[in-house]
Amino acid sequence: MPVYTDGSKTDERVGCGVFNDTILSFTLHSSMSVFSAELTAILVALQHILVSDHRHFCVYTDSMSALESLHSLTERRHPTVMEILLLLCKLERKGFDIIFCWVPGHVGILGNEQADNAARSLSDHMQQPVCYHDLKASILRYIHSVWQETWDQQVINKRHYIHPSITH
Repeated sequence: MPVYTDGSKTDERVGCGVFNDTILSFTLHSSMSVFSAELTAILVALQHILVSDHRHFCVYTDSMSALESLHSLTERRHPTVMEILLLLCKLERKGFDIIFCWVPGHVGILGNEQADNAARSLSDHMQQPVCYHDLKASILRYIHSVWQETWDQQVINKRHYIHPSITH
């Protein structure tokens, strides 16, 4: 049985969506990265599979980085990757057969488009922890924007004329 997943991040919001026989859609914390949203969508799909009567599933995602992270053997794994791997072990012990497949995004694959629309839609907020890396990146973006706003007020400064934008 096919299950499509997708994560989405815009300036306004972060979300994840899952499409199979139903559509699941969640709004995530605004500090989450699109990578974390993609992983969360896979986690939600597996949680949905856990209560299914079917035993054979193909989970489709357009996130190659999410799929690669499930096979990576680094010691600094994303916390959601760890949750996914634990849930996969549980599903395997219960007799589920799950394979993962990459699909190209935004090329008209109906299931992928449905998951993408679900990820972008306004939906219930999901309480999912924000990982350290996402939080750090969000804080750095905020600090940079405050610094840029302060620098933009220095219009009399000669250096501002030469370098109007702050670099990292």
